[in-house]
Amino acid sequence: MPLVFVYGTLMRAGANHSVLQRLGCTFAGHATTREGWTLVDLGPYPALLPAREGAPTARVFGEVWQIDDHAIRELDAFEGCPALYTRERIALVMASTEDDGGTTSDPETTSDPETTGDASRPGAAHTHLAARSVTAFAYVLAGRPPSSARVIVGGRYAAPGTALPHGALPEQLAEAPKRRAPASTTTRRRR
Repeated sequence: MPLVFVYGTLMRAGANHSVLQRLGCTFAGHATTREGWTLVDLGPYPALLPAREGAPTARVFGEVWQIDDHAIRELDAFEGCPALYTRERIALVMASTEDDGGTTSDPETTSDPETTGDASRPGAAHTHLAARSVTAFAYVLAGRPPSSARVIVGGRYAAPGTALPHGALPEQLAEAPKRRAPASTTTRRRR
C-alpha cells in the first residue's frame, strides 16, 4: 500500500483532513523530510517547493498515511495534480512511538534505537523506538508560487488552513488584483 506525506490542511488538525478519512487512509506516523525543502504559506494552504539556491529550507514536518492504490487518483484530483501540484516520491525520516496520539517529538530528535522518554520533558512521557527512513508520495507545487506566498521558517505548518469542498484549484492562488488609484475627488468650482 503506498504511503503519502501530508504537511498542511490534510493533517489530522487540518481543515481538509476529512478527505483522508473519506478515502480510508490509515495513519502511519509523524515524519520529517530527510532533505531540506522550502515550505510556503499560499493563503488557503501550504506548498512544498524543491530546495533552490538562496531560498530558505528546512526539514518539513508532517504525517505519513497509508493509502489504497485506487484512492491515490482521488487524492491527486483533490490536490489539483498535475496542474497545481505534482506527486513526487520523497525521502522521509519517520519516528515510531508507542502511541500515535500526536504527542510524539519531531523525528529528527529520535535517533537512539531505544530512548526512554523523560517525563520531566514536555511531550516526552513515552518510549521512542528507532527512527526509520521511508519514501512516500508528497505533493509539490508544480509552478512558481505567487508573490504573496510566505516562507514558513522551521518547516511546520501550524494553521488549519481553508476547507476546500472541491479541492485545490489554481484560481485559489491568483495574485490579488492591483488596486486602482482612487478617482479624483476634486471638482471644478463654478465662478
